[in-house]
Amino acid sequence: MAAPTSLKNSDSLDLDTLYDSTGTAGVKLGLTGRAASGITPPLDPQAVGTHSQGDTFNATDPVVLVGGIDGSGLAQPVYLDADGNLPVISVSRGSISDASGTIASGGVAQDIDAASPGRKYLLIQNVDPGEDMWIDFGTDAVVGEPSFLIPAGGGFIMDAGFVSTDRVSVIAATGGHPYTAKVA
Repeated sequence: MAAPTSLKNSDSLDLDTLYDSTGTAGVKLGLTGRAASGITPPLDPQAVGTHSQGDTFNATDPVVLVGGIDGSGLAQPVYLDADGNLPVISVSRGSISDASGTIASGGVAQDIDAASPGRKYLLIQNVDPGEDMWIDFGTDAVVGEPSFLIPAGGGFIMDAGFVSTDRVSVIAATGGHPYTAKVA
């Protein structure tokens, strides 16, 4: 199997030859420039050109940057920010701690998790099949606004975009009400 090759042209396009596990050659097209190539958010796919090992790549060939495939099999475009940059989300890894429990006394708020400046993830699931529960951050939860409703069987997740580091409070109408909570 030959080593991967790369070809770059003056229009800020590059073409890399990649090989799958069977040694079959394929290609990856990418933009290394931004507004100079005339592409503005969102990228508008026009067509897909197929290039195989040995095919000639022309600067006029249509280029589609695919951000993913939706449930119906359609390619979804990549979106750039206002400056023409590709936003990247950093993924963190680590251990998850269990903070699951039950409501000690109905109608009385209790903490699920203390304030944690390093919290990166929070999942709370209301596992009671017939009763709602409410959560709040940095203050005692109450039944109603401004607390957040988690309906029976529902859940609440905070992750990559924003995670509160405040203490997490929960309340439900009856004692013994179960909930699942995971924090990292």
